[in-house]
Amino acid sequence: MANSTTSLFVRCFGAQAMTCGLVLGTSDMTALSFTAFGVAMLPYLGWNYWCSGLGPAGGMVSRWMLMDFLGNCFFLGGSLYCARLLRDVEDETKKL
Repeated sequence: MANSTTSLFVRCFGAQAMTCGLVLGTSDMTALSFTAFGVAMLPYLGWNYWCSGLGPAGGMVSRWMLMDFLGNCFFLGGSLYCARLLRDVEDETKKL
């Protein structure tokens, strides 16, 4: 690795990739699964805030971290959107 900061970032991103892979690869994705997956993104968003220049550790990372923040927002929003869609389908199925 180039330096200790790069090593830390690779480990953090690897942990997030493993979380995503484990959840998506081993779950029957229900509304609850999608909700849990979205909620699991909150610590990553907190890290983005903490280190991006807004939080106390501001300036620790470059402005490229905005891409990670946007990706985490996409995971959160997409997961909650899918959970809502599945709940709507479940509600419609119960009515039949």
